[in-house]
Amino acid sequence: MTRMATNATPERRPLLLTANQVAALFGKSVRAWHTWDAQGLVPRPIRISRSTYWRSDEISAWIDAGCPRRREWEAGRQNSA
Repeated sequence: MTRMATNATPERRPLLLTANQVAALFGKSVRAWHTWDAQGLVPRPIRISRSTYWRSDEISAWIDAGCPRRREWEAGRQNSA
């Protein structure tokens, strides 16, 4: 069995991001991110108990798509499914 060198390990990315984490990715405040969420500008979050998260793969795909409004994003994702 081959072992990977420690400096060759792939970057680990969390599956779910908190508002703090996703706001930091955009260089914005958490307040700004929550405002965007309330205005329907960002993908819909996932709620687990009382915690709110965004899927990191969805955020990446949303950025690649040009950051469309939530309504357009969800319509586009349903059409491609």
